[in-house]
Amino acid sequence: MRLFGRKGTERKEEKTEIPEMPYDEESITENLYLGQNEQLPDELQVSAASLVGGRKNQQDSLCYTYEPEKGLLAVVCDGMGGLGGGEQASYTACSGMMEAFRKNGKEKAADFFVRTASELDMTVAGIPDKDGAPLGAGTTIVAVWIREDRMHWLSIGDSKIYLIRKQHTKCLTTLHNYKMLLDKRLQAKNITQELYEAELSRGEALVSYIGMNGLKYMDVSMEGIDLEPGDQILLCSDGFYRQCPEENLAEQLDQLTGDPETYASQLAENVIRNQPRGMDNTTLILITYCPEEEKTSDIVLKDLDTEERGNEK
Repeated sequence: MRLFGRKGTERKEEKTEIPEMPYDEESITENLYLGQNEQLPDELQVSAASLVGGRKNQQDSLCYTYEPEKGLLAVVCDGMGGLGGGEQASYTACSGMMEAFRKNGKEKAADFFVRTASELDMTVAGIPDKDGAPLGAGTTIVAVWIREDRMHWLSIGDSKIYLIRKQHTKCLTTLHNYKMLLDKRLQAKNITQELYEAELSRGEALVSYIGMNGLKYMDVSMEGIDLEPGDQILLCSDGFYRQCPEENLAEQLDQLTGDPETYASQLAENVIRNQPRGMDNTTLILITYCPEEEKTSDIVLKDLDTEERGNEK
């Protein structure tokens, strides 16, 4: 298992100061590795990167693990909450998802994601502060489970999962924020255009996240999708996609060179170069599906049915 993040009990010793401008590669990269590195199958290439950016602390966590009988599970979490709460929330959710995966038997992927997300929501909501009261922290989560040539996914909050296929990019997830609710209400003609525009300033506020003690929305792929040779899957926090528009992603991937294990770091560093000093934590996992046997499929990204985005609780 590879897990990048921080345990709350280690926060003081690992605190990172804001680097002076200009950034250099070492000063903005903070990756903590815990666990064992399982051997990935030849058809899967995985790389990961987590950059502090201009923030004092790293509130993102990422992890991935592979088990021959179960497949690959990859997770990215983006924590939120002051006084180290975001760090603890994202680490707890990330490591909790990995532990649940190891213990999972024959449960279907969709059932596993729904059950585990609900359990993690209660666990994170129960993280105490130094006085024993609820810390009030939370985290987003995106996760993919790839078994053989089929992928399932989970999303809660505003992190994203992209599928890049033959130069076409598709975002598989919904942003669970106030703007999502405003869009629905406007489409249903429950609010006026004037009220919609007046409320948009609060549009980025999350309406569902791990730690709210009662999830309201989640994206879960019920059936999953078949992967094709060359498909790339990107899990990322908002610190990445806010600096890399969806229409530029395929081009950025084409520019990657050298060792595939460095692709995520290259991608992150290319995107944040020349960005503002105060930019957010940036975390991503890039997975490439490259089996030896060539397969054909009639699936085109633009035709993926919107119901594949999952269920809303």
